[in-house]
Amino acid sequence: MTDVSSAADGWRLMMERGAGTIEHPGGTLGAHLQRTGDRLASYGVDGDLVVAGRCHAAYGTAGFDVALLTLDERDLLRERIGVRAEALVHEYCSCDRRLTYPGIGEASPLMHDRWSGEAYPLPTDRAAAFCDLTVANELDIADQGFDYGVERDRFFGILRSMGPHLTQAARDDIEATEARTAPG
Repeated sequence: MTDVSSAADGWRLMMERGAGTIEHPGGTLGAHLQRTGDRLASYGVDGDLVVAGRCHAAYGTAGFDVALLTLDERDLLRERIGVRAEALVHEYCSCDRRLTYPGIGEASPLMHDRWSGEAYPLPTDRAAAFCDLTVANELDIADQGFDYGVERDRFFGILRSMGPHLTQAARDDIEATEARTAPG
């Protein structure tokens, strides 16, 4: 389990690497990372996942390709936030969303790695962590006024499809955010 000092060390590393100066919906990447971690904390998830939320874009993602750390620096992030939290960050960043999301609601969804091209089943605990992190990340972006346009229904449909793996708080958050951010 990640302790408070590890969480602070991870946050400092993200800021040292420029998260506070990189533009992102709602201000900066740093602000988004903080809000994502806070949202995960409100879901009642464990501390490692909250810390992973505050570092979730460290290696860049399929949706935001700016990387604060290279894959060669995984040990550095592990030292700061712990082995499990870093593994969650790495898995989140490695996700090929185009291939992973269609089957994400299955009992044993396949994670498709965008770097290696490999696919592997996500165990129940990691599917839950991945889905809660995805929801917290995406709903923060929606709350910042991101315009999904004609893709809005598809976007919220993908998040709802994660339901079997989500905390009740995350499922409730999807419903509330969809209603709050509805056009018109």
